Amino acid sequence: MLDSDFWAGLAEEFRKLDPHSCLCLNWKARVDGTPCDFELVQQGGSCRSVEGQFKVFATRAVLKLQPDEPRPTLTVWYASLKETGVNDAPLLWSQAPDNGPVLQWVAGRIYRICDLSADLCTDFARRALEAEHKSEVEEKQRLDPRNWSPLRQYYESFKVSKELLAQAPEEIPESLVRDVLAQQYGLRPQEVTEKQIIWEVSGLLREYPSIRVIPAIPQLGVDAENVTDSRELLKAERERLRDSYLNGFVEKVYILDVCWAVKQRYREWTRWIGGYLKDKSKPARAFRAILESGKRPEEYRPEPRPKGWK
Repeated sequence: MLDSDFWAGLAEEFRKLDPHSCLCLNWKARVDGTPCDFELVQQGGSCRSVEGQFKVFATRAVLKLQPDEPRPTLTVWYASLKETGVNDAPLLWSQAPDNGPVLQWVAGRIYRICDLSADLCTDFARRALEAEHKSEVEEKQRLDPRNWSPLRQYYESFKVSKELLAQAPEEIPESLVRDVLAQQYGLRPQEVTEKQIIWEVSGLLREYPSIRVIPAIPQLGVDAENVTDSRELLKAERERLRDSYLNGFVEKVYILDVCWAVKQRYREWTRWIGGYLKDKSKPARAFRAILESGKRPEEYRPEPRPKGWK
């Protein structure tokens, strides 16, 4: 039933079908609970086509509402109209057959059944809208990390960090960045500053979380002042790696514990994170290894860090 567009559209079709109210519905049932008998009645010569289309619309409604209903589809729809109690004029009478018990009957006639069908479909559309909205709210709540259990928060963070670390880093040549920014700002490529490069590349992090700038190789004869120092780019890349690692855990991770896990002093960390150590140095390889491992420091090195160690 969750299809508000279907019910709203069907309501409009019913509403336009019989502007002269030429169709009505007679019903009759015994008081003892015997199912109703229904008869669709035409009140005008032009009702034949209206009646045929009404039956098509009613069949569509029942198949959408109760696809597994064993009763005839039109009987189900007529019963739904009768249950509304609208436009009905019931009448009770008794019948005494020869040598038989007295039978009591109740009967009635429902007028403007196309309008009534439209109202019923409109009510179904309202219910569907409410159900759809509730489903959307529940889905948003289910996907909101704030509503997850601590275990799921940890596991989802672990999966994201693991996927990022498993990806080969995207590489963009510094020369390409310089050429594009030079055209953008009306500069010469060698006039583009480090801060401009870092700022523009950081804008790519949302789509490319592990992007890395490949420094340009200085050419002979080029003034050293016109060559961008790659230390700031190296620093920015390592800071992103650090942040990705730390954000992968629910419980806080301390840098001192990271240093202890890889058997490096804190001073080596400050030199590495600041871009002063080359990637091939032993401390640099050690720090990168743990940050890309997805493991907490105590998993990397179970031996506890001594108090006061630095």
